[in-house]
Amino acid sequence: MQLPEDISELYTFKGRFITVGRKNLPLLSLKDGSLNKSYVMKTISKEGKSLSHKNRTTETDILLSIGHENIVQVLSTSTDDIYDYLVFEKLSGNLRRYHIFKDMHFESDESYSYLSQIASALTYLHEDEKIIHRDIKPENMLIDFNNKHGEFFSIKLCDFGFSVRVNNVSKRDKLIGTLDFISPECIGVSFVSSITNDVWALGCCYYEWVTGTGPFYKLYDKDTYKAIVSEEADYTHCNDDERFLLKQMLMKNPKTRITAKLLDTMLNKSDNNKDESQALFCTFEWYTRAQKYESHGFEKFEDIWNICHLDDCQDQENFELEKDGRVSFRSGEWIVFPHNSGSLNATFLKFCKEKCREKC
Repeated sequence: MQLPEDISELYTFKGRFITVGRKNLPLLSLKDGSLNKSYVMKTISKEGKSLSHKNRTTETDILLSIGHENIVQVLSTSTDDIYDYLVFEKLSGNLRRYHIFKDMHFESDESYSYLSQIASALTYLHEDEKIIHRDIKPENMLIDFNNKHGEFFSIKLCDFGFSVRVNNVSKRDKLIGTLDFISPECIGVSFVSSITNDVWALGCCYYEWVTGTGPFYKLYDKDTYKAIVSEEADYTHCNDDERFLLKQMLMKNPKTRITAKLLDTMLNKSDNNKDESQALFCTFEWYTRAQKYESHGFEKFEDIWNICHLDDCQDQENFELEKDGRVSFRSGEWIVFPHNSGSLNATFLKFCKEKCREKC
């Protein structure tokens, strides 16, 4: 195989290909042999693409602009009039194949670890880079058997072929992504992609890792479409923590679906401080229960996820009650209870206090 000149200066073709996702990629090695590592080269066609970003495709532009421990890293690049060439370190396989190897069964802690790692990657993409991946699925999560995340293997998100920056999103009349991981708001005549689509897809992945099957899988595509839009997932084989997380990620209404940032906050707190994590989980439960009050004077959803006035909470170490009626968590998250909703304040305050006694 003839390598591009820029690539051939550093690498040599090893004479074989490996499958990554649905593509066969050439296997490379460094010419000087200084490191006993293998690499893969991805070829991205420019045909039909806009060449405004210095002759790069959107996927190339995105991959070269990001960097996160749970996202594949581009090591070398080359380009010509027809293709972009990207070189990555070779990873051992994708999470779908590994799941099959383990008889479609991950232990709860292992599933939790993979969820936590991808939630961290999505938080970085959504919050820092304003990028929607749009094809979150186990096939696009590669395993690094040489590095670990706690007790389990490190995984890295790949394949940004459908990715888009938030400010470039427009209405589309066709589905993007893989059916079993497409969110209900994307099934219709037209839709606008958003970061909440990625969270739904991650919820479908987590459900598959926990139960061994997809949450809305049906034999025929038309039935899968219907299930995604109108049916609830079966949580019979999930424990309480798994069920709670899945319900927040698989909310039909994207406005009430948990964000990657909040999910990442919860999962990271759980790694470091079980008590604080429990407080965050409880608070988000109140938030989801409180959404029906929005039309009665509450601020937008994002302003009410941490409920205030919890001065009688038994777990005082996790809360600080401010003079103006706020509650601060160690995470630095807080909200101000709205005072423009009249008698609803007292009703909702009573509900929050009752929940606080039950959970803390």
